[in-house]
Amino acid sequence: MLNIRFALRTLFTTPFVTTVAVSSLAFGIGANTAIFSLFNQMLLKPLPVSAPNELVNLEAPGPKPGSQSCNQAGDCDAASPPESSPPTARHAWNR
Repeated sequence: MLNIRFALRTLFTTPFVTTVAVSSLAFGIGANTAIFSLFNQMLLKPLPVSAPNELVNLEAPGPKPGSQSCNQAGDCDAASPPESSPPTARHAWNR
């Protein structure tokens, strides 16, 4: 009991240090709570649907025009550039 009384008397004699300490603790606790609530909502909670493993993104962007990537069906002809296009620097080195 004597230690608590001494701690309170010390805190009240230095109000600036007390304000900084209490503010630091409040900011740290608040930031920790905010970060945890975001982490909990994004990563820990399950999605509110009956079958989350069957969800599909219908607005996923496809290959960009002129790219060399293939689609999921393996069709590389539609994504490849036409043969009449001028050679790029990469094609010139491979000759």
